[in-house]
Amino acid sequence: SASYLLLSEDFSVEPRVSLRWEPDAKNSFSIGYGLHSMIEKLDAYFVRDAAGRLVNNALRHSKAHHVLATYSYKFTDNLNLRFNAYYQYGFDTPVGIDGSTFCTVNRLFNFIDEPLVNKGNTRNYGADVTLEQYMTRGFYGQVNASLFKSEYRGLDKKWRNQLYDRGYMIKLLCGKEWMMGKRKQNVFNISMKYTLQGGLRHTPIDLAAMKARVAAGILDDEPIYKDDEVMTLQFDPTNILDLTVSYKITGKKVSHTIAFEGLNILQNETPYAERYDLNTGQLRYDKSGISLPNFFYRLDF
Repeated sequence: SASYLLLSEDFSVEPRVSLRWEPDAKNSFSIGYGLHSMIEKLDAYFVRDAAGRLVNNALRHSKAHHVLATYSYKFTDNLNLRFNAYYQYGFDTPVGIDGSTFCTVNRLFNFIDEPLVNKGNTRNYGADVTLEQYMTRGFYGQVNASLFKSEYRGLDKKWRNQLYDRGYMIKLLCGKEWMMGKRKQNVFNISMKYTLQGGLRHTPIDLAAMKARVAAGILDDEPIYKDDEVMTLQFDPTNILDLTVSYKITGKKVSHTIAFEGLNILQNETPYAERYDLNTGQLRYDKSGISLPNFFYRLDF
């Protein structure tokens, strides 16, 4: 694989290789390596300084070495167990300069407005286990659990948590289908997906400094962060439950599907940022989380 970034005239060659061994019908082992690269969102390349000059248009690809090992065990043709372990080491990652602790892997919603250089590193490592049941007597399901660590470092060479270093994630998917109708050609389906994961990382706000600024008559809620504690805090875990109920009528020329999708039916909200409230003089969390009922009708020809 290869890619070329015209803006900075950076060419990236990315070799990849994998091996798989199956000693018998039930067991399999595999290992793979790949060099992967990526470019940033376009706003990162078009930041201008006070003189109007582009300061990031020479940024190159950020790259990472990926190593993945997998072991699979087949209980039956429809029931499989899989273990994965991985390590990723990133280099040429864009990071801030002049004492900045910013790294592009920590972007959430914000636009980049500072000079960057390709001198950062990242590392991600972890393991997960998946038990998967393929369709059997109308039932199917999957359970997945992951433990991982995600870190980065900038020009000061100090390893810090990444924004998305949640630590763990657990997913449960299950469903059941019933064949209905005179010829058992129609399908009634109920399925659900549940996700539990650690919260995002964040940097604590200096509450005393914020209050002192307001006391001085400066009514500005722009956060003053504790730069010596970057990404040391973590928001509470979040969990989301989705539910789908559908009925499919299969005809000779056309099929009709009527379905209800309930997204985040528990109506849980996920905290993603800490703010200073000028009215109360205290800290508060910004949260996001949409609970959306969705009905749809589909024709398949």
